Amino acid sequence: ENQRVHGNTGVNIMNGSYTLDGEKLSLGKMATTMMAGPMEAMETERTILQTIEKSAKIKASGEDLQILDADGTVIMLLKKKQ
Repeated sequence: ENQRVHGNTGVNIMNGSYTLDGEKLSLGKMATTMMAGPMEAMETERTILQTIEKSAKIKASGEDLQILDADGTVIMLLKKKQ
């Protein structure tokens, strides 16, 4: 409703904005808290944030969401928490 993104990247909280025009997804720059965590979790977090920057489209797949890059390749799969 507010076109805002809020989530957890594994260690830190992230917030940002998005616009959605049909399947075209545009994510604004994400702001994150600056907590440190285990090296493996920090690497995962870095990968998530880099992937978000490449997002261009969104596609529903059942209850999940596929995030695609500009070429249409799935770069992230968001699963509904059970």
